[in-house]
This record gives sequence, structure tokens and C-alpha cells, in this order.
Amino acid sequence: VSRSDANDNGSLDTSGSKQVVVPSGKTSAQSVRSARRKAQPVSAILYNTYRKPVADRWLRDLVEKGRLCPRRKITTKPNPEQIRVMKDIINRCGVEAGVERRGRLEDARRDDAESLRLLTQGVPGAGKSQLMKWIRAFFEEVLEWRHGTEFVFIASMNTMAALIGGKTIHSFGHILVDADKIQAKKGMSWAAPDINKMWDEMQNLRWILMDEGS
Repeated sequence: VSRSDANDNGSLDTSGSKQVVVPSGKTSAQSVRSARRKAQPVSAILYNTYRKPVADRWLRDLVEKGRLCPRRKITTKPNPEQIRVMKDIINRCGVEAGVERRGRLEDARRDDAESLRLLTQGVPGAGKSQLMKWIRAFFEEVLEWRHGTEFVFIASMNTMAALIGGKTIHSFGHILVDADKIQAKKGMSWAAPDINKMWDEMQNLRWILMDEGS
């Protein structure tokens, strides 16, 4: 199936799935998101564009040709350690795509069902942030994912988050630090109860990558 948006007539259409109708006219973003979730089939909603030959060719091109670094104005290629991490992530995506297409999590092996947790360490300048940029390119170019929807990059500080095109932990988690804003948020939540915003944003989130985790 492919992603879909609300049509002009107020209906929400997804390829190969049933049509869900939401009220015409001024429809809130929350109603549209709710309708989209109900319209999504149980399987193949995140990895529908994954194809192993395409993923393998993408990685091979990266290894052989490299990518131009906009900041440094040079072409960089991944080293063996970076390639190993890229392969781990791409292979994991293949495993999850298979589970998703079968439609039954119970069919997955025990080691496949367990979430993948990776830690990449290195001295400053070793290429950790560059590795994250290549991972992001894979997500966006091969899987056609969007940052903040199916994957998110986070860091502890604004400068670090900016370097990887991500969010701070506080921004991602909707964690307020100003006492007045915290109180105002509580008041709004009590006055107009609604679906938790972060819960809604996490519906299709599959990967969380953090830079400078220490």
C-alpha cells in the first residue's frame, strides 16, 4: 500500500484498502490522522517500498561512489566499520519488511521479534555523525520515509541536533522546562482532553537514532 492524503471530498483513500470517510468541509488535522490510522491495513504499512535488490544496489553505490559532503565540499565513502553498521540496519529493515508482509508477528523468530539496539562509538571525527546522515539517506531514498514520522534523529543539545537535521530530546518528547508553559499546558489538557500528541506521533515511528548519546 502507499501513503494517502485526504481527498477534496473529505474521503481518505488507501491503495488496496477500504475507504474511510471523514466529515467534509473544515476537518481537523486530528480527525484526518485518526481516519488515516483506521484506514491502514495491519501489514505492509511501513516497509511497502522495501525491495532487497534496491537496498543492496543503493549500498553498493554508496560504497563505490561515495556521497558529496555539502559542508566540506568533498566526496566521502564509508569505511569498513560504517559499512558494517549500514548492513546491520538494512538487513534489519529486510527482516521487519518480511514480518510485516506476512502479517503475523508470531511468525517471526525470537531474535527477530526483539528490538534492535545498536551503539556506535568512536573518537571525535571518526565519522559517527556522517554515518547517521547516510542512514537517513537510506530511509528517505529507499524506504521513502519522512523524518519525524517513521524515523527520528535526536540529540541532547540544539547545536548537535542541528548538525544532523534532527530534534532535541526535549523537543521530541514535548518536555517543557518553563514553569508557566508547563502550567498552561496542564490547563489546556484539562479544558480540552484529546489524544496525547506524542502518542499520535509515535504511531508509525520505527527508528530512533541519537547522536552524542553520552
